Amino acid sequence: MPDNVNQTAAFKAAEGLKKHNLDISSLVNIEKDLSDSAFLDVLNKSDFETLDKNILEKFMPFLDDVSKNNLFEKIIDGELDYHFLEIYLPFVDVFYVATQIEAAIIEGTIDWDALHILRKASAERMEKLRKELKEAGDPRFQ
Repeated sequence: MPDNVNQTAAFKAAEGLKKHNLDISSLVNIEKDLSDSAFLDVLNKSDFETLDKNILEKFMPFLDDVSKNNLFEKIIDGELDYHFLEIYLPFVDVFYVATQIEAAIIEGTIDWDALHILRKASAERMEKLRKELKEAGDPRFQ
């Protein structure tokens, strides 16, 4: 449960909007993170010369499409570790980027283990789609 009045208001708004299938949990979570002294300490100590996975993970829901594309290019070009795919893939259409990831693996710019990350993200995306279709009343999933 949130500690201060602002977090309580955000939490209440998130719960209310959730009733209408509107999700602002990312906003509530970042508000909590920015109130956490340990996370603030990590932010203050970071020089941002090297991208920190833990920091990026917190801000990923707020990146625009251009920023997400820039991140993806750095991953498939091998400038960033392929493990950043774990943070990136939940925020994009996995099926759209799969071919590019596979090509980068074949070219040798990222490790073959990235296929495991891709397959896991694909499976999670399929499960999410199945759930959404079932909740929407699709007869194929009843």
